[in-house]
Amino acid sequence: DAIGRTWQMSTVQLDFNLPERFDLEYTGPDGSKQRPVMIHRALFGSIERFFAVLLEHYAGAFPVWL
Repeated sequence: DAIGRTWQMSTVQLDFNLPERFDLEYTGPDGSKQRPVMIHRALFGSIERFFAVLLEHYAGAFPVWL
């Protein structure tokens, strides 16, 4: 940002809870039922976080294109 801080934007997360919550299953190679693991990704995080980073980066003086 404008004063040199770093910000976390993108995330990749493994979710073990939602597959169980939605009772998701698949049949494995041995024919048994398996519970999958979900992979979530967020390239910019929330839109609010993205704009907060832009605001901090440009110190409030947004470029004309924005």
